[in-house]
Amino acid sequence: MLMKGGKMLVRCTTFFLALTFFFSLVIGCSYNVAIMSNPEGAKVYVQGMYIGKSPATYRDRSGTPKSYMLKITKPGYKEINTVIDSNYKADISLLWLIPGIIPYFVGTATLEETYNYELERQ
Repeated sequence: MLMKGGKMLVRCTTFFLALTFFFSLVIGCSYNVAIMSNPEGAKVYVQGMYIGKSPATYRDRSGTPKSYMLKITKPGYKEINTVIDSNYKADISLLWLIPGIIPYFVGTATLEETYNYELERQ
């Protein structure tokens, strides 16, 4: 009887970890990133895709760390070309460490909530 119970515990644990891994890798959590500029009204591009005029909102999914190309343009001002990186944060996502360390490091890297850029006149 103890042998069957031990196998059942291993199966349940394996299933739970596989399910957690699947959801964190495939689904991830959506979140919004605010991209601001001073002055407002600059065109904002992420990975070459126009997302709107500042203040703009970029919607992303948590996952593994990534780098994004960010471009901000406004007539009469110097163009900004920079890279923003998603990273692991010390927040509620640390709860992923309870079921296992792998899901935390697979699906919880995010960008900062807000990015502010000061545009310089040409």
